[in-house]
Amino acid sequence: MLSVAGQVNGELYLLSGVSLFISPDDSAVHRRYLADAFVYNQEKGWRKIKELPHAVAAAPTPAYTYSGQLFVFGGDDGSRAEQNAILKDKHPGFRTEILTYNTKKDEWTISGNVFTDLQPNPENNPLASTWAPVTTPLVVWNHTIIIPQERPGPAYALTGF
Repeated sequence: MLSVAGQVNGELYLLSGVSLFISPDDSAVHRRYLADAFVYNQEKGWRKIKELPHAVAAAPTPAYTYSGQLFVFGGDDGSRAEQNAILKDKHPGFRTEILTYNTKKDEWTISGNVFTDLQPNPENNPLASTWAPVTTPLVVWNHTIIIPQERPGPAYALTGF
């Protein structure tokens, strides 16, 4: 669950996400963060492609497609998953990298960072800050990438792609 989907040239890409498992030690359900990636071609079926540099669970989806490449904005790498109960409102946010997958080279690179703007006292006033996006859609409107946010004011608007 929480994977990122995208398409390039009629092929479907499925990236990252989490799987659930029950730990034999405590019988609790845990998440395993995944960095694997797959592409589906209608004639050839599924094939594995190069893994992402890190998990991007719950990153905005679908991934943005431009010039034969997929762009993935932010996401949760799971590095703080076991601390969520302790961190609560002091969680520092999620990954900010924009990962780019070159479909011809089967290669991932970091092509930039998602804009963030953490204001003073974010645990008491989280809506004043701009956080890296997770669990939200990505749409393109008037040649601009739109990633909605849960805060007053405009959504992310990324141009130049």
